[in-house]
Amino acid sequence: MNKSKNKKSTKKVLFLEFLSVLIFGLICAFVVGSFVVKEEKKSLIDRVSIVSKAIYRAPILELSGNKNDLETVDYNYLKKKLLDIRGASSDISSVYLLGYDADMAKMFFYVDSEPVVSKNYSIPGEIYPDATEEILNGFMEKKSFAYGPHKDSRGDFVTAYAPILSPDTGQTVAMIAMDINSSKFLSKVFYSGAFAFLISVLFGLFIVTVYRLRMNLKNE
Repeated sequence: MNKSKNKKSTKKVLFLEFLSVLIFGLICAFVVGSFVVKEEKKSLIDRVSIVSKAIYRAPILELSGNKNDLETVDYNYLKKKLLDIRGASSDISSVYLLGYDADMAKMFFYVDSEPVVSKNYSIPGEIYPDATEEILNGFMEKKSFAYGPHKDSRGDFVTAYAPILSPDTGQTVAMIAMDINSSKFLSKVFYSGAFAFLISVLFGLFIVTVYRLRMNLKNE
């Protein structure tokens, strides 16, 4: 009878120890995953901020924000720049310049990096349908930030935004946005969390095993 009770008690303890190790692993995975999300977004913000400072302002100021821009030198210059930026990194899905129409209180496309044949191509002056309050505030308050993962009319992305400021007035003349495919972003988070989970579980099992061996030696 006592042996049966001892076996049940031992199984219960083993179960609780194993459960504790799993919980420890999940906590470590969550902490590491959250850290990676924060760092990846920070890296994306840094990248788009650097690009925003490298974009020549004068051509943007010459744009009208409508179809008439298509034939202008300034539009085509900016289009090529955005295509170059997009082509420089394999993880960038799209890059585009946004303006703000105060009369309509809406954001619109100046230029994007999509080819004309793409379903995601936006003509100059087309309303940006995915402008959230955070994006509008970023434009008004001259803030760089990353948003997502999110789903919009173009697909599933993590998007970083940065204001392009006039050197004369300091006002926002446009906002540059950079889309990163959500699956690529989330895969980094998943693999980092999975690795942290595996290492922490192995470490926890090692500690439990050493502890039980010491207890067995002590009881002999």
